[in-house]
Amino acid sequence: MITVIVPVYNVEQYLPRCLDSIINQTYKDLEILLIDDGSNDGSGRICDEYAERDSRIIVFHKSNGGVSSARNVGLKQASGNYICFVDSDDIIHPRCIEILHSVIMATNVDIAISGFIKTNDPAMVFGEIEEPIQIRTVRYSDFIVNSISNHNNVVAKLYRIDVLKNHLFDEEIVYGEDAVFNFSLIYGKKNLHMVRVNQSLYYYINRDSSAINTLSRDLALGEVEWYLKHWDIFLKENEWMVCEHAIKTILQIRMELFLTPSYDNMMESWTFLSDSLITKLKHVGGMPFTHKIKYYSFLKCFQLYRFLLILNDTTIKEYEKKKKLSFC
Repeated sequence: MITVIVPVYNVEQYLPRCLDSIINQTYKDLEILLIDDGSNDGSGRICDEYAERDSRIIVFHKSNGGVSSARNVGLKQASGNYICFVDSDDIIHPRCIEILHSVIMATNVDIAISGFIKTNDPAMVFGEIEEPIQIRTVRYSDFIVNSISNHNNVVAKLYRIDVLKNHLFDEEIVYGEDAVFNFSLIYGKKNLHMVRVNQSLYYYINRDSSAINTLSRDLALGEVEWYLKHWDIFLKENEWMVCEHAIKTILQIRMELFLTPSYDNMMESWTFLSDSLITKLKHVGGMPFTHKIKYYSFLKCFQLYRFLLILNDTTIKEYEKKKKLSFC
């Protein structure tokens, strides 16, 4: 059996589409845990209605504690052999769980990962599955170095329950909690086996009220502070790739805040953060000198980092225009 954990908070407009995509999976042996995190719209009622229609659905109503708290309730209540996380405003391909499960069974890995598609259209049509399913191994170094990839998300993955034993979300981190969850899991168990399929089976629906679009300085700095707090541990273990991952994450967070009203507030902390990281960077053993120069330049001149990102993805500039207009 596979347990699907869905944290739910004020998503009545999107929730039915999400739940339909889960209950209509081609893989049927599911336990579907809906964690209503103190919703004050119709989300809790929708959860109960779906539970009456489908015996695989179990609903937990709790006071609001954030997505990490909700997912932890799911992890503690899960009975399945595998865990899959789905956010309540997203949808998954009808064959998503079937494909990820078949890959785990065929390869005997601990985590199977799929790609995901970002879209503004919640009514989009699912893409065709290309056969045969191609897979590639994801190494520890791939996970750390590719900090901007969807490796960091807990969605679009299927985990063996054994690897998540006693591993919970840090409830003090509100933004980036999934990156920290995965990162601390992979970092603590470097012998985990992971593969990625060549299909995008998860559909991430962009919406104006999502966490990334209401990001504040304090929420963003929660994740930053986690990396800084653990920096000396990484440094002692000569994990230069982990330090690099932390710098990338901090640059990414500043990039995301660049598009929000919280940017000016972030800048109050940036000089201290960047100077602190530059000092720490000098003492990281094993990191190639060219990498140190690159990150020194990015931390000193954030616009250079942004410029290089735009060169790599020209749609960023158009996205920035729309984002700034929405805050005017």
